[in-house]
Amino acid sequence: MLGAVGGLVLAGLALQQVQAMAHANGGFPFWVHYELSAGSVLYALALAVIAAVIMGVLPGLKATGKRLSANLQELNGRAATRLGSLWTTLIVAQVAVAAAVLPAAAYVSWHVVQTELTGPTIAIEQFVVANMNLSDQAAADRQHVRNRLLALMARLREEPGVTAVTFSSAVPGFGPDRRIEFPATAQQRDSRTPEVAAFQIDVDLLETYGARILAGRDFDARDTASSTAVIVNRTFALDVLGVPAQAALGSRFRYTTRTDWFEVVGVVDDFPGFPRAPGSETEPTVYQPAAPGDFHPAVVSMRFSGPIPDMIAERLRGVGAQVDPALQLRRVVPLSDFYEELRSAWRTIAWAAGIVTITVLLLSAAGMHALMSFTIAQRTREIGIRSALGAQPRQLLMGLFGRAMRQLSIGLLVGSLASVGVFAAAGIGVRPAAAMLLTVATVMMLVASFAALGPARRSLRLPAVEALRVEG
Repeated sequence: MLGAVGGLVLAGLALQQVQAMAHANGGFPFWVHYELSAGSVLYALALAVIAAVIMGVLPGLKATGKRLSANLQELNGRAATRLGSLWTTLIVAQVAVAAAVLPAAAYVSWHVVQTELTGPTIAIEQFVVANMNLSDQAAADRQHVRNRLLALMARLREEPGVTAVTFSSAVPGFGPDRRIEFPATAQQRDSRTPEVAAFQIDVDLLETYGARILAGRDFDARDTASSTAVIVNRTFALDVLGVPAQAALGSRFRYTTRTDWFEVVGVVDDFPGFPRAPGSETEPTVYQPAAPGDFHPAVVSMRFSGPIPDMIAERLRGVGAQVDPALQLRRVVPLSDFYEELRSAWRTIAWAAGIVTITVLLLSAAGMHALMSFTIAQRTREIGIRSALGAQPRQLLMGLFGRAMRQLSIGLLVGSLASVGVFAAAGIGVRPAAAMLLTVATVMMLVASFAALGPARRSLRLPAVEALRVEG
């Protein structure tokens, strides 16, 4: 019950943190609240009761049930106490869960560390982003959206310190996912339809953000008229096309939901330069040129030559109201703050994964320690006899560790198979998955060995004469 209450307290604190991050800067509906429900509390209490039944009541019933006379005989030394199958199953299951959970936790934590070390490849501290929204009736008129967006951008360029204003369909690095297919795919109808992040952008967005063109060219005004030219990022060329940047030029593809084909005219370096979620990689990305009014709502990006002024959100919302009272600028935030909120959420996930990892390791160590202590307690007399007959400590240790290592190996095998399934479903490569599994297996072996070493050493230090006096 204490464990359940402690878990509920931690869950409540974590949900408060999630609530604070979700509602930061008005980026989440104010009426949505994260809190522990009555069902969650009952679920935790039910788990506590089930754990108590398994660990306490069932052994008690077994000890006082039909085998009572047999247990009494064991106390008199006429029969050997054996570990029940339930205990063995619990140890194997515990190790299996650890082997299944630890690789994913380690993978997420490592990627968060990588993100912290690498950082963005663009000058995010110079940008402010805002979502431009119009009423549904106004947004239905494409020309009206175009006029309002152009007027808003012109007005924003007049703000002190603003050097450039551009627009896109989403904040860079966080475009919606869409599936694409290539001419061969459409003809052969095979299953190769990779998923990419898709953006519609102003023709000068890449230049405004300072994204480096690796091959080909940037967009210009003529591209919005033809709408067949696209630019892809480095990851798209390497992971989707399997070619270097220069060789990707001229490649054709289309979205699976559309019939028109696009041609790659340029390859840009990955930006903002870090993945959008822990454990994920930089996404293959497609940038399609668009004219003002082609989509709604739009994300407006402003670049400043110096420090971003204080109270910038209130100032820009006032500018939007001056352009059109029906126009709203939502989620007005410096781009550095936008990414920092995400990084903060990732750090929280990494800390949670670390706590889970340590907890699982401690539970596994405790289980193996209990298993070895119980086994050795039942075999103390045997150890004394074998030691008196000249058995070497190494031989005795191998015999003591044999059962524990078999259970550990079975648990690691089951957990590794489950972890392989998780890695495969997440699209993680074979090499990182194998490295993580090997690392976790090694750590688990070391933890189990150290947990079992204490009881084993205590039994070997016991003089043979005293060990022979111990009841069997």
